[in-house]
Amino acid sequence: MVKVRLWGENGEIEKLIELICNELPAVRVLSVSGHYKDRGASVYERCYLDVVINEQATPPPSSKPQTAALVNKRK
Repeated sequence: MVKVRLWGENGEIEKLIELICNELPAVRVLSVSGHYKDRGASVYERCYLDVVINEQATPPPSSKPQTAALVNKRK
């Protein structure tokens, strides 16, 4: 299981949760927390997801990545 923290404006968080749940068959969302406001006058909120990778899901066919490449900075 992987714990994911989303941080942003309410609408952005809701849209991303919708995309993760509906458009990523390789990711299964186990739970979604409530939204927690940042301190002070910030417009940002936090939301936490518990997810697992669905090994049975077939990744969508693609000849090239549709997202930015991740860079591993650990040494």
